[in-house]
Formats: sequence, C-alpha cells, structure tokens
Amino acid sequence: LVFMSKEEGGGTLVEKARASLVNKRVFVHLDDGRTVQGFLTCLDKQGNIILSNAVEGEPKRLIELEGGREKVEVKARTRQVGTVLIPRELRVSCHAEVLAEDLLDLKLHL
Repeated sequence: LVFMSKEEGGGTLVEKARASLVNKRVFVHLDDGRTVQGFLTCLDKQGNIILSNAVEGEPKRLIELEGGREKVEVKARTRQVGTVLIPRELRVSCHAEVLAEDLLDLKLHL
C-alpha cells in the first residue's frame, strides 16, 4: 500500500489511513537512493516521519580507485539505526506492509 508521496496533500480520508498505519512496517525511499524501513511511530503535519526499530539500506554502487583507471563494486549494505526522523524533503515515496484485514477494517471505519 502506497500511503504518501512527496506531492500529496491532506484530507480526512488520508489522515484516517495514516492513523491506521501507526505501528505498521513502513518502507521509505530517500532521494539519495537509500531506503529506510521500520515501524511507523509518528507522522507530523509537515510530513516528517518517525520510525522505530529502523534499518537503513544503501544500494550497491561503483567507486573509482585512485587514478580513475579502475572501478570497484561496493556491495549493498544495511545498518540498524533505531529510532529515526525522516524529513519530508528527503522522502521520495513510502510504502506500508498491511494485511487485507487491515484494509477492510479501514474501509469499514471510513
């Protein structure tokens, strides 16, 4: 379930959907290629996200060795970052891991 993009505004439907995602696993893609996944703790009015038990992932990349004649591939890596605040400006997209029952429950309460 995609629940927020950089351009999205507010509204009661969106607010209720966001509230139902508290304590759900969320995947956030950042503008520098990193991803952060964790449990949604808070989403403020400015669109900043706080995740708990978060893990940051960096994609694999190529780096140039001295002299620029050779490139070496650096493997993708992850690190545990705990509780993290992700500013809206850095966020490209957010996806939540939800069960079908959660979606049905949200629909019934709207």
